[in-house]
Amino acid sequence: MCKKSHGAAFASYGVVALDSFRWIGQETIGIFNSSLDTQRTFCKKCGSPLQWHKSGDSFNEGKISFSLGLLDTPFTPTEELNFFTEQKAKWYLLNN
Repeated sequence: MCKKSHGAAFASYGVVALDSFRWIGQETIGIFNSSLDTQRTFCKKCGSPLQWHKSGDSFNEGKISFSLGLLDTPFTPTEELNFFTEQKAKWYLLNN
């Protein structure tokens, strides 16, 4: 689903505590329920994917995952994880 949402080999998300995250321009955010337990948001003006949240997932409890392409400021990750590697594009090679 992330590949289709982003139109790319993978999606790059940041994960932060929900109480540390704030949307600016709430009125321009659309919501799409991509499955029974997963909600995705997008920009109503340009269609860009913004974030996703899966209910009932212990990893996401109290957290929000957002597209790193949204950041206007420099970002240096302190940790990097690869999820769903078994579903990666066949032509993409992981660097381990």
